[in-house]
Amino acid sequence: MFASFFSKAQNVASSGAEAITEAAVVAKEAAKGKADEFTLAQLKTLLEGSRQQEWEAPDVWVEILEVDLSHGLEVCDINIFSLKGLHVKIRVDVTGTVPQLAGMLAASSAEKAMGKVGVGENLVAEKLGLRSLGLGAFAAKSAAKAKTGIAGMAAAGSETKTADFDLKVVLEKTLGVAEVVAKVEILGSSSDVLKKYLSDTTIQRYAEDALGKRVTSELTNLHKEYLTVARASDALQDKASELGAKVSEHVAMGMQHSRLGGR
Repeated sequence: MFASFFSKAQNVASSGAEAITEAAVVAKEAAKGKADEFTLAQLKTLLEGSRQQEWEAPDVWVEILEVDLSHGLEVCDINIFSLKGLHVKIRVDVTGTVPQLAGMLAASSAEKAMGKVGVGENLVAEKLGLRSLGLGAFAAKSAAKAKTGIAGMAAAGSETKTADFDLKVVLEKTLGVAEVVAKVEILGSSSDVLKKYLSDTTIQRYAEDALGKRVTSELTNLHKEYLTVARASDALQDKASELGAKVSEHVAMGMQHSRLGGR
């Protein structure tokens, strides 16, 4: 009789521990599923309308206007993925005073020219087996420094130059690396007005930075939520297993005492 009672108690305890463990696993999987679903369902929402400053004086802002997710994109894991073929429209605003914009134009022109000089130097050095003097790189850095120095100029009478750009974007997340990397290809532009101030390469770099930082921020927050649920789930499973083991141990001891008492 006592043996039957202890056996039933052990079965109930085991079933309870299994139920707790199963509930913890379900909660963990639900959190993981929510994270992946959020990535797909909310990617468009979290990107569109976001605006980020990429340069100061003149101020360069990148605003994400539209994200097209109609190309069958999928994410199976928020920790590692490669989203290819996103079509994104951005707006780039350059706001500054006339002297700032003139300085930006001059610095941009110098940077492009000196960049070409640097390519020529490296080519000659390679052909002759000589080490490059680095004059082009030095001049390009000086031009970039001059562009930064424009920040000290007065901010009176500023004006804004604007253009929209159609982009083809790849978003990549590597396991173990927090940042999401964006790779951008410019497909077209609404105006050539910014080409005097910013090269396509610079606009690409700004767009990649804005997109990468925005997605990284949102996925980091989402990942923290998932980890919180996952850790709680793991802790619950551990406690359930520990409880089940202790109950089984006490039940076994009770059955042993019952057999000894019956002799």
